[in-house]
This record gives sequence, C-alpha cells and structure tokens, in this order.
Amino acid sequence: MSMSSQQRSEEFLKISGQFKLGALVTELRRHHDTVTQAPIRSTFPGQDVASAMYIARRAARIVIATAPPDPWSTVQLDYEAQAKLVSELLRIQPDAIVVALREPYDIRCFPEARNYVCTFGPNRCSLAALADALFGVYEPTGVAPVTI
Repeated sequence: MSMSSQQRSEEFLKISGQFKLGALVTELRRHHDTVTQAPIRSTFPGQDVASAMYIARRAARIVIATAPPDPWSTVQLDYEAQAKLVSELLRIQPDAIVVALREPYDIRCFPEARNYVCTFGPNRCSLAALADALFGVYEPTGVAPVTI
C-alpha cells in the first residue's frame, strides 16, 4: 500500500457496525499498539459515519468488519448503509481489509474490495486467528465452502 507517512498516522483502524466487537480490537492490539476503533451503531447514523470517515483518512491501515443482519437480535443492522460505508471507505483506502464476520456473501455488496477474508463467526478464537493472519503469524489457506 502506498501511503506517505506525512499523510497518514501509523494507526491501525477497525471499523464495524458491530458496535460491541471490542474483542477484535483486543486481538489486533496483541500485534500492534496503536489500534483505534471507530464504533458505528447498527443504524449507521450520520455522525458515526462522519467520524469513521474522518479517522479513516488518517489511518495507515483499515480493517472493516461486516456482517449480515442477525434475525435473532433485537437490534437490526442496516445492511444497505453498511455496504455504502464499506464502498466509501474503499474509495479512501482501496487496500483496506474487509472482514466478513459470519458468512462470505457480504462481498457481493462491494466487489471492489481487494482484500477480503471471512471468519465464519465472531468468536474470540476466530478473531485471534484473524489478527494472527493479518500480522503474518501464519498464512491462511483454504477455499470458501460456497460459491459466491
């Protein structure tokens, strides 16, 4: 990724509509001291999105966590707003890492993503493995079990 240090901080940014996903930040911090979370409520209100965009413009790396709406949750995720935000963030930083937290189908909403991985669940062990892979502890292998 080509970014001058004058334009961006050495910050590693995690953005997600999954507001309570602090575990991912914790796992990323095992490898990188400066990880900032840009929490966005599931309805993607304008002030949350504006704040995330502001921080994203200054971050050296961005990890964007996505998920489909959860039919069992009392708080519904605005899937269309999530897709719009991801696309906007990818315009700012085309090499951002998009992480599908549940299933790989989110990529259909933003095919312009260059770096895409699916954890198949937001469990702590999945997030720890994701952080290890992102920071080169191991190279993930395998193929998606479904056609996208």
